[in-house]
This record gives sequence, structure tokens and C-alpha cells, in this order.
Amino acid sequence: MTDKYVIMSHYKYKFSLTSNKAMPSKKIYDVFQAGLRRGSERLPHDPVKAYAYVEHPTEGWRVYLRSAVFLHPAGAPPNCKNFLVVKRTGAPYNAPTWEPPKGQMEGKDISHNQPIAKLLEENVRRETEEEAHITDLRGLKHTGLAFQGQEKTYPPNWYFQYHIFRAEITAEAVHASQAWFQWAADHPRAFARMRRDRREKDAVAFYSPRATPLNPRWCPQIAALYFKSACGAKHTRRNRRGGSLTRNAKRSKECAEYKEVLVDFKDLLETQYTIFLNAPSVKKRNEIYKELLDTLRYFNSLKHEIITRCNTNIPNEYDFNVIKSSINTRHAAANDE
Repeated sequence: MTDKYVIMSHYKYKFSLTSNKAMPSKKIYDVFQAGLRRGSERLPHDPVKAYAYVEHPTEGWRVYLRSAVFLHPAGAPPNCKNFLVVKRTGAPYNAPTWEPPKGQMEGKDISHNQPIAKLLEENVRRETEEEAHITDLRGLKHTGLAFQGQEKTYPPNWYFQYHIFRAEITAEAVHASQAWFQWAADHPRAFARMRRDRREKDAVAFYSPRATPLNPRWCPQIAALYFKSACGAKHTRRNRRGGSLTRNAKRSKECAEYKEVLVDFKDLLETQYTIFLNAPSVKKRNEIYKELLDTLRYFNSLKHEIITRCNTNIPNEYDFNVIKSSINTRHAAANDE
């Protein structure tokens, strides 16, 4: 049986069904409806764990529950393709093994006294903590999108659904995540002793089509669905009404917000460059440097936006060469001690 998939969208868990026109139309199953049986089963592709499912008592179809989350930098200009990805442990840095935090709900988590929507949210929080080592998810919400498919080993009436969430993460959360992975790289024996769920990923970065290509198994379809359906609408400005900000006051507020984001990006660059200097090997330095260049591109884009929109100059302290020089000086002094 070949892999098959369909897509769906819903609003407040009341479904509006669509199918991918390139594939035969398939029925989309509503996993939020009342009366479904809940259970778990070990599967051929991973017999160690039991995975959670819901099953219709009379129609016989079964759906295994999964989740994925797109994590965007808090306060950054809206950009659907600026999201966090994690890499499969042991894979080369540029290999297509990157993906947003995602995973399958386990049997031990399929509570019978909690709504499925609540269980999926708990699942995405758990997967994000285990894979990206981030717990502070700002504004986490279900996007109203899910990706439905079949594994090759499934019977004809079994499916899975990836329910797609989004949230924002602070620069501090990103720093902590990067620091954790750096610690894991520096302590391979301790990392190897961790339970399986916590050592499936060994690096984190923001998505870049060239530097961090997506895992081809389901991820490109999930990302495409998210880009098109959750982020496809153009942002429009509401007409000003009585009591709204004046044009100048509104621009001043926007510029202040841009400058706050600039501070966060400066902190991120400082952290990445410090980790780069302390990398344990040339290979690791090269990997981190690629991440740093990606951040620097966003950083420079943001500075250009502030200069253009706010008609102002960027203080010298935000020049990357100045940042680098300052860190180099501190690094050299620390090594001399």
C-alpha cells in the first residue's frame, strides 16, 4: 500500500473538510467527536512503545494522535518560515533530518477523563520539552489544521493525524535550548545515559532551506499546509477611527517595538558567537557558524527595517563587528586567567 495523505482544517473543532486535489479524495475523521473509543497499541515500526488512538465504535476507523508545533521568535516581525527546528541525533548537520518539534501521543497519556483537544496540547508541550528543551510556549494554540496520513504498515482503516500548533518563544528560551544541546555535546556519556525521548535530537536552529533542510517524511507536507493555510492571508491595516493613535504616535510605538526586538536578536548573536568560540571541534564550529550567519541575516534585515521605517540610525553597539570584538576581548582575557 502506498503512502496516502489528506489535509483538513477546523475552527473550534467543528470541521470544514477539504482534500489534497493531487490525491484521491479521502474522508477526514473527526477525532474530537463524542463517543469514540480510546486505546493504545504497539506498532511494527516501533514495538517498544504503545501509541494512543481513538476509534469509532461502529464505523471501525482508527486514528493515531500526533502533534507538531511551529515556534516563532517572540516580538520578531511576522514570518511564517522563521521557526525552530531540531535535528535527529547523529545525522550530519546539513542532512535533511530537521523538523519542528513533533511526535506521537503515547498510550500512557490517553486519559479517559480529559478532552482530546486538551490531551493534544499536553502532548505538544511534552514533545517540545523533550526534543527542543523548551517549556515556555507563549500563546500556544491549535491552528485549526491537521495533516492526516497512513503508514505503509497500517491496515486500510487506520490513519494518523498530526495536529498543528503554533506558539512564540523568547530569546531567553532559545539561549537555554542552545546551551542544553551544547552541554549534551560536551558530555556525550551523560547524554547517552538519558532516556530515549530526550536523546532523539542533538541540535536546534531556526529553519533555513539550505542549512537545515526538512526531514522528507511528512514534514514538507505539514510545513506547506501551515504556510498556506495558517499564514497565507495578507495582513491588512484597520482604518483609523476616533480615539486611535495618530500616525506619528503609531509609528513611534512601532519603532519602540522594533528596537526591543533588536535587543533580543543582539543577545541571540552574542550567545551564538560565544558558543562558537567555545566549540569543542572545528566541525562543531562550522555548524554553529552557519547558524550564526542565519541569525545575522535576520539581524541585518531588522536593522534595515528600523532605519527605513523609523528614520533613525542604529547605535554602534549593534554592529556585529563591535559585538564580536567585545566578546573576543572577554574571551581572550578569560583564557589568560
